[in-house]
Amino acid sequence: MSPRLLIVLCLLPLLAACGFQLRGSYGIDERLQPMYIAAGGEFGHALTNELERGGIDLTADRNTAASVLEVIERHRDRRVLAIAEDGRADEYEILYTVDWRLLAGDGADSGDALIAATRHSARDAYIFDPGRRLAADAEEEVLEERIRAEVAERILRRIEAWSLSEDVSDD
Repeated sequence: MSPRLLIVLCLLPLLAACGFQLRGSYGIDERLQPMYIAAGGEFGHALTNELERGGIDLTADRNTAASVLEVIERHRDRRVLAIAEDGRADEYEILYTVDWRLLAGDGADSGDALIAATRHSARDAYIFDPGRRLAADAEEEVLEERIRAEVAERILRRIEAWSLSEDVSDD
């Protein structure tokens, strides 16, 4: 056996012991699955993608769901960060905020809140060049997609943390 392979094999248990997880890997309790996503639009799509990538069982029928991830409100804001000498905007910041909650999926619209209304947000900035308008618009769209995915990941990490704390308290 090569020394490199031996070193890697010795370090793998340490990596697992520190809690390292690959991106998109979630330890969401099976009691919360299948999960129904009550969110539309691009953010609903980002949430669904993140859950599917994490191997979470989803359902399209709210009445058969063990839990409901409900987006209460989402808000996107763009503001100027820097202004050029000629008075035009040089840099913008995008802020994306989502209010959500996790409900028990008892088949009713007013399921018990497992996680009360919570807010997550993410922001990022980009430089705007009016001479390259199409490129700037494309950069803004890519940035928004990344921000939505980041907020979706934060929500799922919060659900995962809640799920793990419930496992501990149930024992």
